[in-house]
Amino acid sequence: MDLPQFLCIQAYANRLSNHRLHEAMRGLSREQFHAPRTSFFPSLALTLNHILEVDLFYVAVLYREPGLRSFFDTFVP
Repeated sequence: MDLPQFLCIQAYANRLSNHRLHEAMRGLSREQFHAPRTSFFPSLALTLNHILEVDLFYVAVLYREPGLRSFFDTFVP
């Protein structure tokens, strides 16, 4: 498998995962979405912010955007 084909498969899988995750959370109230949880991140909102941050980081890597070292320091959810 060549790299462009591999990246397309990964992008599709990522999009599908994000879609399923957002659909599962659609019915939650604001309080439920921000409620403390027992997991790696303390709430679902912070979990989704992390997913967004990582997705944006990987897209920036693919486009070889400058300043990647400071990406996580400057990310605002």
